Amino acid sequence: FIFPRGSELVEPINAALASMREDGTLDALYQKWFVEFDPNSIG
Repeated sequence: FIFPRGSELVEPINAALASMREDGTLDALYQKWFVEFDPNSIG
């Protein structure tokens, strides 16, 4: 895990991620950075 047990950062980070999921930001980031690379799509 990113944070140690009991870290006070867990709740605000989880809230930010939930907000980003709701407004579409996480989907946009996923599409930009984490889609599968298809080498046949080049050229």
